[in-house]
Parts: sequence; structure tokens; C-alpha cells
Amino acid sequence: MKRSRIGIAVLLLLVIATSVLAGGASGAAVNTEIIAGPGSALATYYTPAVVITKGGTATFLNLDVAQHNVVSVPAGKFASALIGTGRSVPVKGVSALKKGTYKFHCTIHLNMTGTLTVT
Repeated sequence: MKRSRIGIAVLLLLVIATSVLAGGASGAAVNTEIIAGPGSALATYYTPAVVITKGGTATFLNLDVAQHNVVSVPAGKFASALIGTGRSVPVKGVSALKKGTYKFHCTIHLNMTGTLTVT
């Protein structure tokens, strides 16, 4: 169990480093990946604020031991599948969103909330 938590922590650090380097190289403040990190079920998403460009896409990566998803509030605008540890899936519906800020949550852990901003 301890090794798997260390592996998840290392993977999370690699994802963060990749996101920082990608943003730093372009100078853009765009983060198109929603991440549930270790302990998210007790707190919130690791990336509670996500920015995409109009017509763009977003992915959801679950690095927590619990299953999670991403669903717009109110439901119906965008959503991901419910996934387990180490899986990544597209967030369907975001490419059709108009410019603005949208709320989302995990339907299993309602304390997990965030915003997706379309620029």
C-alpha cells in the first residue's frame, strides 16, 4: 500500500511539472487538465480552477484511490465518466461551451468542486 501511494505521488509530481513547463514555454495560463489528487475525496480537486480556450478540450485525470468524475453544475453542459485510480478520460461537452465560467463537481463526493473558465 505504501509503495502505491509513493507511486501516485511521483506520478502527480510529474503531471504538475509537465503542466508548469508546458505553460511556461508558451507563456499561457491555460490548464486543460482537471486532476483529482491523493485525498481529493476528503478535500477537493487538485486543480479546482481550469482554463480552456473556446472550442478546446479538457481531460480528467484521477490520481486518488477513490473513484471520481467531473460533472457540470447544473448537470448537462459537460461531464466525464466515473473513473478509478490512474485513469484519464476526456471531459465531454466542453468544446461546445461559450466563453464564461462554469462550476463542476464530483457526483460521488459533493465537496469536490471547481470552475472551468472558457476564454
